[in-house]
Amino acid sequence: MAIGIPEALTLTGICTVMLPMLTAWIVGGE
Repeated sequence: MAIGIPEALTLTGICTVMLPMLTAWIVGGE
């Protein structure tokens, strides 16, 4: 199951954006 460069960049971008948002959401308690 090989993924290309675009797929890898997309996954990295999603993780980069979602992790801080999830952290803030959990810490904020909202």
